[in-house]
Formats: sequence, structure tokens, C-alpha cells
Amino acid sequence: MTDYDFPAMLVELQVDFLTAMKQESEVAREMPSSVDVVAGRAEIDVEQQRALDAARAEQQRCALELSRHEFWREVDDPFKARTALRKLAQEQLSSADPA
Repeated sequence: MTDYDFPAMLVELQVDFLTAMKQESEVAREMPSSVDVVAGRAEIDVEQQRALDAARAEQQRCALELSRHEFWREVDDPFKARTALRKLAQEQLSSADPA
């Protein structure tokens, strides 16, 4: 339980941000190492790069909307509130993950 009454849109944005972060990590994990690319031993797949760029763009969009949300002007401790929001979003993702 949290001490904050977060707007649903704010929670959704945080969930979307964490989801995009996970997608970026998964795509990056499948890509060849930068060392191999620079050495000419591997090439970056265009579709993988597009997926990576899309995940990063989604993270950036969410981060911008999160930071500009009016909710942050109403709380006395934005750091504590942001921490609680991340925890709430992570809990929602964990409960939705069937693994």
C-alpha cells in the first residue's frame, strides 16, 4: 500500500516505461556485442535496431510525460512519491506476469 493516491494515467505511464525498459533490455541482449560490430565480426540487424530504437523512444516519451505530470507539483516529497510510484508499477507488472 502506498501513502499516495496516484492518478491512473501516472501509474499507466510508469508501467509503460518499465515495460519499454524491459523490451529494450531483451532486444539488446539478442544483439551482437559492440566489440564484435566494431571489429567487423558481426553486423547489427536492421529489425533489431528498429525494435531497440522504438523501445528507447517509448521510454523517452514516458519519462517526459511522467516528469511533466501535474501530480508532482502537489506532493511534499517528490522523491518519495516517485519511489512509491515505481514500486507500485513494478508490483502491477509482477502480478500480471504469469511466470
